Amino acid sequence: AMFNYTFQQVQEHTDQIWKFQRHDLIEEYHSRPATPPPFILLSHLQLFIKRVILKTPAKRHKQLKNKLEKNEEAALLSWEIYLKENYLQNQQFQQKQRPEQK
Repeated sequence: AMFNYTFQQVQEHTDQIWKFQRHDLIEEYHSRPATPPPFILLSHLQLFIKRVILKTPAKRHKQLKNKLEKNEEAALLSWEIYLKENYLQNQQFQQKQRPEQK
């Protein structure tokens, strides 16, 4: 009975859990360097040459926003709705193009 209750709770909150995990993944990718570990040394060497030898100022990366302004949120939602509608139309078009499989 306890396992069933826990399973139901997880099932009810699956979408919310997925969104939190996706957010964590995006933040992790945003904070990591672009190159994989063996080549990271080349990246660090390039940064050293740019900053110390060429005296190039460091570029500031934009922080990932946790909160959006109302107009930014509205623009993002309208973009998501547009993409969703486009995706659904493409799916319907592909369904119509497929011959009946029996």
